[in-house]
Amino acid sequence: MGRQFPTLPVFTPLKSSHEALVRERFRENRMTPSDRGSTIQPPYDEVIFDMDGVVTDTASLHAKAWKHLFDQVLADPRVVVVKPVHPFDVVQDYRRYVDDRRREDGVVAFLRARGVDVPMGTADDPAGIWTVHGLAARKNDIFLELISAEWVQVFPGTAALVERLRAGGTPLGLVTASRNAEALLSAARLERAFDVVVEVEAAVGAALESSSVQTHLEPQGESCPDDADEFSPSAHQRPEGEL
Repeated sequence: MGRQFPTLPVFTPLKSSHEALVRERFRENRMTPSDRGSTIQPPYDEVIFDMDGVVTDTASLHAKAWKHLFDQVLADPRVVVVKPVHPFDVVQDYRRYVDDRRREDGVVAFLRARGVDVPMGTADDPAGIWTVHGLAARKNDIFLELISAEWVQVFPGTAALVERLRAGGTPLGLVTASRNAEALLSAARLERAFDVVVEVEAAVGAALESSSVQTHLEPQGESCPDDADEFSPSAHQRPEGEL
């Protein structure tokens, strides 16, 4: 009977499709302990970490970037609302409207809750254009500015565990919903800590083109209360332009 490995250790629940994506990368790389310079068989096949909330604490930077964006949007003269609009709250509104969602979905959810309509635009819209895609791109630019200017916190217990696992020859994977994994790992000085890094949205997009893995995937992010594609401009929408 072959060696039985312990259950894959994780610190936060991963979607089965996300775990499958990382495991597929490990299989593609055919990684073994000897590849890591170790002659000792580690206790696990591999260990997969979630990024935010497990390895790095970037939620506060995301919340700050969202607030910066939405404060600008709500102050824009193109916003027409009947009653006073409450500003973005970095705790309650972050959790309710933008946490664990695609950026575009977060823009739609928060602005709709405040009675603000913005046209969808297209994925090619540059940052700052008065569309959902343009505002989402602007939020990402703000976030990247923040992580380049501020310290990205790494949880010390996780950092210590990563170091011990690497020393023992265990292959390490990282899965994240972020599209900025490379920048975040660089800011946290963890560029070489993980053997496999999977940005779920990019990986799902590529995998959907392959029928061999299509049935194992799930859509990334939580769905908005209404389909984002149905988010249309109101009769009072101002002409498009930069923020």
